[in-house]
Amino acid sequence: GVKHFIFSSTAATYGIPEESPIHERAPKNPINPYGMSKLMTEIMLADVAQVQPINSFALRYFTVPAAIPL
Repeated sequence: GVKHFIFSSTAATYGIPEESPIHERAPKNPINPYGMSKLMTEIMLADVAQVQPINSFALRYFTVPAAIPL
């Protein structure tokens, strides 16, 4: 019964980009298993949407800020 799926992906799907800033339509070329697994999941969600009534959206995060002790 899921109609909408928001996926927490990563900018690691782009690998090492040729341009900065990275455009959303830049080629995806992951260089590690983490980026590849996220890209594969994005592809699978798009495939499922072709045959099932589901919408999906991938948020590709870059560096997530963290608290740094001073």
